[in-house]
Amino acid sequence: MPAVKQDRVPIVRPLALVAMAEPLVVPFHLDPPGRNGTSTVLVAVRVSGADGAGSRGLASSIQNAGVPARVQLIREGDDGDVPVPLVRVEEHQDGSGTTLPVAANGQVSRVWLDDADDLPLEHAGLADPQRDYRQLALAWAENLPPGRYRLSFQILDPKPDLATIPAELLVAYRHKSK
Repeated sequence: MPAVKQDRVPIVRPLALVAMAEPLVVPFHLDPPGRNGTSTVLVAVRVSGADGAGSRGLASSIQNAGVPARVQLIREGDDGDVPVPLVRVEEHQDGSGTTLPVAANGQVSRVWLDDADDLPLEHAGLADPQRDYRQLALAWAENLPPGRYRLSFQILDPKPDLATIPAELLVAYRHKSK
């Protein structure tokens, strides 16, 4: 199994779905996407189960409760740090969605089901082929150029019943639509 590069996308970190006193700061390097990835990076909560029913149930619980969080992304450069604009998807009753900017303070409250490019996760040993994964996106960063970035992520005030759900923070490229 290849060694996991802790500072390169895709990134997976254990995540307790509880209020965080301090933000989790994750510096990372972004390489260009693979052939199955888009140029959009998703910041998501990832859950897994032994089968589709288990992971769907966990994802549904999180989606129904929402995850009040603050998500901010900074591009680190020689000329200083530059905030990266993030967007979120507002889902509609008919299943469609609208892309909206995330507020400057990074505050988000809802998540939506999304697909990460799973090949880099498998190659990095960050996905077990025997498990079923669901990604619940909090924000997207669109058309990111390769380089150094710093993610600041903080769960603010989640519903108490989310605390029992085993979850992970995921930073990965989105999977291309078929």
